[in-house]
Amino acid sequence: MTRERFGAAYDLFAAYPAAAREIGVAPTSEAPLEFLARLRRARQIREAVAFCAYWLERRRAVWWACQNLRAAQSAAAALDSHALDAAEAWVRQPEERLRAQAFDVARRAVRPTPATSVAYAAAYCGPSLWLPSSGRLEAVAFVVDPGLTAGCVRGALMMAAGRLAPSAREEALHHWLEEALRLAQIAR
Repeated sequence: MTRERFGAAYDLFAAYPAAAREIGVAPTSEAPLEFLARLRRARQIREAVAFCAYWLERRRAVWWACQNLRAAQSAAAALDSHALDAAEAWVRQPEERLRAQAFDVARRAVRPTPATSVAYAAAYCGPSLWLPSSGRLEAVAFVVDPGLTAGCVRGALMMAAGRLAPSAREEALHHWLEEALRLAQIAR
């Protein structure tokens, strides 16, 4: 048996205070896989997908979101592929310069999109982030809340799901849940 990140769903909710509000279900003492199985049986697939955004390790969650968005992406959304490219570049090679590039791509976006949310998720995978100030040589660092990555991944997927037709939305959410479970098995 392999080590889980969280022994119980309750542990995940305790680690990420925003999770209860964002996932929308009460925590239990069930192991994460049992918790997800119960959500699936109750047809709470949206909540299960949101739980997975917090449950998966941060880098894996960013990769999961990138792949899900690419699979659900329409031709019109292809205009935002540079944000997904930046996030994927960091996942493939988790270097600080690539994390900073993902942040720069996201913050320069004209409007928020699922892809820019994933680029932010990649940027928030470190302990801190540097923001350039208005001065030429100044920069300001801030500590990154570990839950920001999961919140951005969840937000990206929910935003993308909301843009799909209802029948396609249900299919996508089920697929995303299956992919999260598959990735979790690979990590074991």
